Amino acid sequence: MTMQPPEGDAFHLRGQFRRIDAPKSLVYTFEWEEPDPDDRETLVTLSFLDHGDGTRLVVDQGLFATRARYDLHEAGWTETLDRLAAHLQQAASLEAVESEWTIDRHLLGKPDEVVALYHRFIELVEACGPFEYSVTKTAISLKGTRRGFAGLKPRSTSLDGYLDLERRIEDPRIRRSGPYTKRLFVHQFRIVALAELDAEFAGWLREAYAVGDGAHLQAEGR
Repeated sequence: MTMQPPEGDAFHLRGQFRRIDAPKSLVYTFEWEEPDPDDRETLVTLSFLDHGDGTRLVVDQGLFATRARYDLHEAGWTETLDRLAAHLQQAASLEAVESEWTIDRHLLGKPDEVVALYHRFIELVEACGPFEYSVTKTAISLKGTRRGFAGLKPRSTSLDGYLDLERRIEDPRIRRSGPYTKRLFVHQFRIVALAELDAEFAGWLREAYAVGDGAHLQAEGR
């Protein structure tokens, strides 16, 4: 095996696996191919131990001919494990960022026209009253006091989404619709121009907002 540090000459080593006990331990020999006079073959044992929600790595290597060679290998292992820890921490941070979806992330990189469609849609909903956001990777959902009533997915050329309504609507802006519950129909829409967010669409939003506040449940009780 050849190892190339960031600076300096490459160095070479060899060894043989003595025991592989996945996922508990790995045992192998270690010997420099161009040994120092104080070098000799050593045995490396890597033990992987359960440690809470993670794994604890225990490194054992020996026996060394001199204290100087021990110190050299200790420094090498320390640097290697410190770099591994930094890499794992960075990977965990990136994973955490990937798992966090926000409205800004949904809008990131979208054309100004699509962003404008999103903001106009939200203005129409805000005119209906207060609501809450629930943001996931798949959609920006809007929730009333009882349930969700609408969702948005900004795309490269359109604003897609859905509305939950108590009646079925047929309109070119509605891509498809179907029963969601006994009294509700989910409507998948696609908006490509601000003009499509007109008074009629605002009326559908008011109906959907009422569903979010439980209007369909009141109808069932009558």
